Amino acid sequence: FPNPWRVKANGRVIIHMPITLYSDDTSGNISKQWNKHISYYCSLAGLPPSETNQQYNCHFLSTSNTAGVLELADQIVDEINDLITKGFVGYDIGLNQEVLVMTAVLCFLGDSPMHAEVTNTPNPGVSLNPFQICTLKVQRLVDKSSLDYVLDNFRKWTDTIERTHKLWDIALEDTKTACNNAPKDYGIQDNINDVFVKQWKTRDKAKISKIELLKKEKEGIIFNPFLRLKGFDGCNDTPVEVLHVFL
Repeated sequence: FPNPWRVKANGRVIIHMPITLYSDDTSGNISKQWNKHISYYCSLAGLPPSETNQQYNCHFLSTSNTAGVLELADQIVDEINDLITKGFVGYDIGLNQEVLVMTAVLCFLGDSPMHAEVTNTPNPGVSLNPFQICTLKVQRLVDKSSLDYVLDNFRKWTDTIERTHKLWDIALEDTKTACNNAPKDYGIQDNINDVFVKQWKTRDKAKISKIELLKKEKEGIIFNPFLRLKGFDGCNDTPVEVLHVFL
């Protein structure tokens, strides 16, 4: 059987164009306390830094002063998944012909709090917490010099996804104490799922019915959308933002 992509291309040249996804909270005012909004941008990952930084190579995707980074990502993730699995027809001026273009997210750029939210990990502003790449964590600051601290293993994105779903099961079936302790034990925090957990805990039948309906309509809708982004590894595809980390 032919490669499925050959069938989709229908004789066209296939071009793979990975992108760099970027998000940050920005404001038009000096103080970010007012008019704060979340924005998404992307650029072609194959461009050299000198070209990537040019305004005409930075493509605006979405912005909102009410929706959070994960809420905005829901539609973006769906559209990128379509580009990954289906591609789209474009015109290559160099080849002077139609081509089939496919893309994937090479990496997600952002500051440490943004990476934490996207990868379901606690805000790294608290130095005793783990972050998206490894599971380093201690109960006390003095324990950071211990051997056990530095020997902890790197995170795996598959484990993060599995534990995120496990937290939902714990919230539905276990005690309130277990529900509060599990995120700390796992080093996992899904800001989207937390909202649904709180609604479920109200025991409001209307809210529970709506959650059940959402789950049937779209798989993974009650979780961080980046968990379903094809080809994305939150542990390896979120390079550290050096400036603020060292400062």
